[in-house]
Amino acid sequence: MLTERHYSLLERSHDNIMGIRLWGKLTRQDYEGFLPAIEALMQRYDKIRVFVDMTDFRGLTPSAAFEDLKFGLKHWHDVERMALVGEQKWAEHLLKLSKPIIGEARFFAPTRAEEAWQWLKSE
Repeated sequence: MLTERHYSLLERSHDNIMGIRLWGKLTRQDYEGFLPAIEALMQRYDKIRVFVDMTDFRGLTPSAAFEDLKFGLKHWHDVERMALVGEQKWAEHLLKLSKPIIGEARFFAPTRAEEAWQWLKSE
């Protein structure tokens, strides 16, 4: 049975910057689909930067939350900057929780997505 995926890797990704768009409710299979691309980038660069478009994101299944936790514990030191783009207020709270783990993290409204990309590219 084919499962609908709830992510896409963005074509704007380049160098040490990975862009990903999430929508709907993420599953473990979604994580198994996109984490290898992120891990491959981590093998090429000391530190990576991540752009996450969460505009249509609706949460995680329990198994996806477990995959997220495992990945975060293993790679917390590999992410230099993270830009979360979305409208959900809870995404800002999630960002506050992740700040001690991620080097630098910021929340951007969807109308400021271009600014998020520029921030990730800046020194």
